[in-house]
Amino acid sequence: MMAAVGAGGIGVLPWLALVPPPFSAVIASNLVNISAWAIAAQATGKCLALKFVATSSFWPPAIGVTPLHHTGSDCY
Repeated sequence: MMAAVGAGGIGVLPWLALVPPPFSAVIASNLVNISAWAIAAQATGKCLALKFVATSSFWPPAIGVTPLHHTGSDCY
């Protein structure tokens, strides 16, 4: 399932042409990063965890996404 999530995320990239800049660049970079981490997690038998944090800048507001690999009881 993790590989499907990664491939699905990469498959959405052409639709980013409909999103105005600079939002399209932010979405694209996070999407590629998360997709690569999802595929790598699947390949190593681990799970993907995403940590969302808000930056301290006022404008433009930004949300940081940090992918992590993990194992544990909540890893499906």
